[in-house]
Amino acid sequence: MDEATKLQQAIQALDSQRSLLGDDVVEAALGPLRERLTSLQTTQAVQNVPTQPAAQQRRIVTILFADVSGYTAMSEHMDAEDVRDVMNALWQKLDNIILARGGKIDKHMGDGVMALWGADETREDDPEQAIHAALLMRAALADFRPDQPLADRLKMRIGLNTGPVLLGSIGTRGEVTAIGDTVNVASRLEQISPAGGVLISHDTYRHVRGVFEVDVQPPLEIKGKIEPLQTYLVKAAKPRAFRLYTRGIEGVETRMIGRSDSLARLRIAFEDSLVDGNLVVVTVTGDAGIGKSRLLYEFNAWAEVQKVSWWVFKGRASQSMQNTPYALLRDIFSTRFEIQDSDSLAVAHEKLEQGFAEFLPDVPDWREKAHVIGHLIGLDFSESPHLRGLLNDPRQLRQQALFYLVRFFGVASSTSPALLMLDDLQWADSGSLDALHYLFTNLPPASPFMALAVTRPILFERYPNLGQGIKNLTRIHLHPLDKNDSRLLVSEILRKVPDLPDAIRELVVGGAEGNPFYVEELIKMLIDQRVICPDEDHWRVEPGRLAAVHVPSTLSEVLQARLDSLSVNERLTIQRAAVVGRIFWDQAILHASPDLSEGDVRESLQALRRKELVYERRPAAFTGTREYTFKHSLFQEVTYETLLKRQRASLHTLVARWLDRASGERRGEYLAQIGEHYEKGGDVARAAEIFSQAAERALSLSALSEARGFFEHAIRLLEHPDQPVRDVIEMQIGLADACMQLGEYAQAQQHAESAAALA
Repeated sequence: MDEATKLQQAIQALDSQRSLLGDDVVEAALGPLRERLTSLQTTQAVQNVPTQPAAQQRRIVTILFADVSGYTAMSEHMDAEDVRDVMNALWQKLDNIILARGGKIDKHMGDGVMALWGADETREDDPEQAIHAALLMRAALADFRPDQPLADRLKMRIGLNTGPVLLGSIGTRGEVTAIGDTVNVASRLEQISPAGGVLISHDTYRHVRGVFEVDVQPPLEIKGKIEPLQTYLVKAAKPRAFRLYTRGIEGVETRMIGRSDSLARLRIAFEDSLVDGNLVVVTVTGDAGIGKSRLLYEFNAWAEVQKVSWWVFKGRASQSMQNTPYALLRDIFSTRFEIQDSDSLAVAHEKLEQGFAEFLPDVPDWREKAHVIGHLIGLDFSESPHLRGLLNDPRQLRQQALFYLVRFFGVASSTSPALLMLDDLQWADSGSLDALHYLFTNLPPASPFMALAVTRPILFERYPNLGQGIKNLTRIHLHPLDKNDSRLLVSEILRKVPDLPDAIRELVVGGAEGNPFYVEELIKMLIDQRVICPDEDHWRVEPGRLAAVHVPSTLSEVLQARLDSLSVNERLTIQRAAVVGRIFWDQAILHASPDLSEGDVRESLQALRRKELVYERRPAAFTGTREYTFKHSLFQEVTYETLLKRQRASLHTLVARWLDRASGERRGEYLAQIGEHYEKGGDVARAAEIFSQAAERALSLSALSEARGFFEHAIRLLEHPDQPVRDVIEMQIGLADACMQLGEYAQAQQHAESAAALA
């Protein structure tokens, strides 16, 4: 990782701590960092000046135009040198913000600036970073207090747009800039933005849905545009935004096909909760790739622009955390209160306390509730006086935490309606599922609260009685698209292909069997094989290559075909990523890849992002890393299966060691993952030790089912005669304790006797 990247990450990390440290402390720390970053980027820019005119290229970029209003009035009443000094001081601050957020300053124009994101390197979060920069610029101007009259009257208008541009040198001086309609629209948005406003186009908004609070503006008539332009006024960034990833073809925004009835049912449920003032629970089930995430995405997009003041809580379960007690519950609070996995315990405690104080201002014992719930979800409040008498009684701790959980959401929903959105519920840990069931069956009346859970059907195979006792429970099951809707989806995705051949449409429809994800992956496979050739305005088809195409009979074969098209380094990188899991980190890959340099890994991950095989997630769980996720769990599984078993073992061991070290003082939350990697790496003794630690931790949280499972697994790993008997005895005693608390007395006695026999 180069120095500039490290500085950018450090600046972003400090920015995220403003609520804790205060603006004065953060600004004091940021000053030297920003100066060094500006110096580095200026030096790099000079070194990279081409001796020949830059080659023209088309890129997808986000354009920011900002203009300072009040400049002219100030100039009329101030000396020219004073005006210059004020504006230089201001633009030094604003330019540093643009650079720190990954932008490139294209040009200054009097009292304005044009900046680009994605001009040199395309990042998936370019639009998000550009908007963050705009909000920070607005805040910096509001705090700007030069020792000059009238300067405090300065306001800023900002406009942003995302789309294709032509990058290249223009004019006799060979200046490199961006030209095209995307630039013109961004400039126009800046001109019509209200003073102090950040106005974005729909092409920018669709990349950041769920990340910012926005006000939808009336459609805008723009000269030269046939259709009115939909715009949005950005108000603020949402806390620890719960990004809703949608799959698709890069550069193509499609309508949701075949799910209008399901979306209507979700809207009705939401409105019923508001009108009746009661709890409504909706589950959306469907197989992998059937469109559950897209439905959640569309509902979220609809809900966030409703003229209703409401609380939003969001959580996402992950397969890697399925056996971690209360992992989903922790994700709900972490998302709401901006608690990062890389936060120290002290910082995590402070953020949780601040969050509870905000929601329970009139509840005198809010701090006790925060500490008890926080300890249950793994934030270790064992030193808190509020936990005295509870630490030695896990059952009472759990019951008290659940009681406080109901109290928290009851108070929250009594002040404003609440919406809880849960994704990938099939991977939820049993402790969180029990806690949510308790919440839904004990929430007091007159609590306008909607819970929306998205899951695969396997959840109800694991827990067939899940949902019993919950009033106002609605279940929506998504079926495969019919042939007509599938054809419509193909035509929608390939609408840039003039006169789309029926042969291609029917080839995709026939192979996909109504699965939207399968449709998209088949089309991407045809793009990889150059049967379909995308361009900016029109895509073309190479009919001669169509005859040679083999249509895979399963989705796994389609994904395998896409793997086969990767370069050697890209394939190695994504295979190492698959060993880490659905969510992975660049530094974990590097640690597990002695045959790849840091540059190899960085370039390969950039290529994999461009090909939409992985997404980058921000912020990363661990400091000094970049975090990614496979776009679909199926792709991670298919990639993993391409590794030989002997390769997997050594890679798992390397990943286990990295995760063991990187998790730091939050290691307890990752014990199950660490143990699984050690086990798959063949180090059963170390794996058993880790699983035993996970069991003890689960026992202390009264996550009894998880504790029993961890103990049983650790004992099975130590059945080899060479393993220390003492370890097995301790695990049998722990297992007996878990069974006793679960009311499984016969099993508890059996394990106690086994321990005695080994003594």
